[in-house]
Amino acid sequence: MDRLISMYIDDELSLDEKVTFVENVHASGAYFNDTVALLSQEKQLKAVFDCQEPKCSPPAFRRRRLPSVFSWAAAAGVFLILSFVAGMNIHNVNDTPEETAITSQPVQYHRFVIFREGVDRVDISGSFTDWQRVPLLPVGSYGYWEVQLQVPYGEHRYSFIVDGDKYIPDPTVPAKEADDFGAMNSVIDVKA
Repeated sequence: MDRLISMYIDDELSLDEKVTFVENVHASGAYFNDTVALLSQEKQLKAVFDCQEPKCSPPAFRRRRLPSVFSWAAAAGVFLILSFVAGMNIHNVNDTPEETAITSQPVQYHRFVIFREGVDRVDISGSFTDWQRVPLLPVGSYGYWEVQLQVPYGEHRYSFIVDGDKYIPDPTVPAKEADDFGAMNSVIDVKA
């Protein structure tokens, strides 16, 4: 029964399963008490995690004045002069050794957790893994799986893959969107 309650809390039940769940809660006092206890626990956990995430509001839109024609002409003139000067300094590619520029993006560690009881494997795949599967590790024997990954700042999409073929979004992340293959992805925005 705890599994069904957990699936209800994580919004993983179909509408028919939700109807059956509510009927069971209504019919059994013990089941009702277990459900309320687990919902209270989930509420406390959510309060802890909500406090840990930085709160920020979107920037207020400001009215900006359009640059004058003179500003555009001056910018175009500077661009032409710089283009001319840069063109005078072009070297033949064979004259200098080839160098590879390495750019690093700022990253933040992010912990991904999902409850999946009775499964053999859970992976995560997303834009921050270049859509390669990364396995999650089981936490004890309670059905929880987790992994901590470096995630670059910015908006990312991802899904969990259960037992190699069942794609599911993160039940703890409210932002979701459909991908081009008919599955749902979770959407997170990692900020500094």
